[in-house]
Amino acid sequence: MAEEEKLFLACLRFFFRKMDSVAEIRACLGKEIDWDLILSWAQWHGVSPLLYHILKEIGWSGIPKQVRERLEHSFRLNMARNLFLWAETSKVLTALEKQRIISLPLKGIFLSEEVYPDISFRVVTDIDLLIRQEDLAAAEASLIELGYCRDPFIRKGLLPDNCYTLHMEKGERVGQRLCVELHWGLANPRDYALPVKSWWEEIFHNSRSAYSWNGISCLRMGPEITLLYLTINAHMSRYSFLKQLIDIGQVINHYEHEMDWKKVAGMASELGLLDNLVFALGLVQRMFDLRIGSELINWPLSWKQRMLRSIFREHRLVQGLIGQDLRQFLLLFLLDEKMIISSIFKVLFSSRQTIAYRYGLPPQSWSNYFYLILNPLLSIYRLFRGAVVDCWSGKGVGKT
Repeated sequence: MAEEEKLFLACLRFFFRKMDSVAEIRACLGKEIDWDLILSWAQWHGVSPLLYHILKEIGWSGIPKQVRERLEHSFRLNMARNLFLWAETSKVLTALEKQRIISLPLKGIFLSEEVYPDISFRVVTDIDLLIRQEDLAAAEASLIELGYCRDPFIRKGLLPDNCYTLHMEKGERVGQRLCVELHWGLANPRDYALPVKSWWEEIFHNSRSAYSWNGISCLRMGPEITLLYLTINAHMSRYSFLKQLIDIGQVINHYEHEMDWKKVAGMASELGLLDNLVFALGLVQRMFDLRIGSELINWPLSWKQRMLRSIFREHRLVQGLIGQDLRQFLLLFLLDEKMIISSIFKVLFSSRQTIAYRYGLPPQSWSNYFYLILNPLLSIYRLFRGAVVDCWSGKGVGKT
């Protein structure tokens, strides 16, 4: 493993186990380091603010001044963005509360505030809220009053098949655009059949779920459902896979004395997600050296798990050698071969409505028929572009 990879991973481990990684970090800092490569990895994985905090806590000795300035600039930009999102979230939750719409925060600024030492440590891009599907129209109306509107494609009245979230946007400039995602599901039902309604009832009737965020009443998931949800989200997400793993690790750390590992294992087994959970937790334990319940970490490894562990090595994840589309494909294929066959069929042979949404076409346009024919080839191209090619050629993030 190269010195840059050792240093990058040691810094991430320092966030969880401070004293165990100091000697390794200082040893790496005494050697020649390609800081441009490390900074490109940090930006790619969405951990630049966290890296700034870690290096600041260790001390800047041995780190070039320009590296410190670039990380500090990134940290301050993220802090300003998160504070702005924090204020905007208050407005959104207040508007929903006025309409007596019960909401449940997901990820984002809520996760930053709940399980991270400071909200500026985590990169947040939008506001995610879980609501009941019957409240969707009223919630959308409330956001429209705040200046939000549906994204350009959905504005045409289009919703893709198996939709479980509605994107609402505000702002003209791409870099300054705000996005609120209203979820009535926690995953695409095409991929994961999660019992959101029963979970919602459990959360609603659990006194621990009552939550006051900045003086506004809302709900929150228990640590077990949060962990399972973040695991599924990490597998679905196309971006910042390492950041998703850090989220999982931070939830485990924060709820160390509250987490009911037997409940987590039981829920995952009941939903057929045990392989997904064991894989993600194994990665988190291996990378960050965290304590995980024996009910899961000592689970006998199947041939799929052993294959995934051999593929998803730390250096491949850090360097970005496993492309995003390829990573999703491998996880789905090896963890649930029945689901991937169904998903591939639905992606390759989508309905006209989904084709129109995917390619931004008018719903009644004759172009839809052309794209129905072309879609299988385009889908296969998207899978292999930047995924298999990068993996085979050895090109990762920050390399040319």
